[in-house]
Amino acid sequence: MKKITIYRPQESFNKYCSYKILVGNSVLTELKNGERKIIEIPDELENKTLKAKMQWCGSGEIELNKLTENETIKVSGNEFFNRTLISVGAIFPILGLSFTMKNQNELLKYVGIGVFDIATHRVNWHNYHLERQVA
Repeated sequence: MKKITIYRPQESFNKYCSYKILVGNSVLTELKNGERKIIEIPDELENKTLKAKMQWCGSGEIELNKLTENETIKVSGNEFFNRTLISVGAIFPILGLSFTMKNQNELLKYVGIGVFDIATHRVNWHNYHLERQVA
């Protein structure tokens, strides 16, 4: 049996949701915000893949046969949501004002459109990460 450590750092976005840790299509465990678990992978699951999933979103897969004994895996959400989204929330009222001002302030209008464009194109909605940590 191979032992690996899986952890999830404290996140501000989705902090009340748990990630399901899947081996193949079976749920192995759930990982809450800020939680660290040591899990044992049975030898018969050695040729399966490890994946994190929350609701309809999921991560990439890691092949279990490529993991070493006592390896650490970090499970984290989208960086945009956890760092940037909190500060971008204050911009949306300005964005709404820019559309209602019509021709009164063209610069504010274009700044609002630009911020909205950047915010919506930068988000990768279904992106969660499984990251191998080197000890």
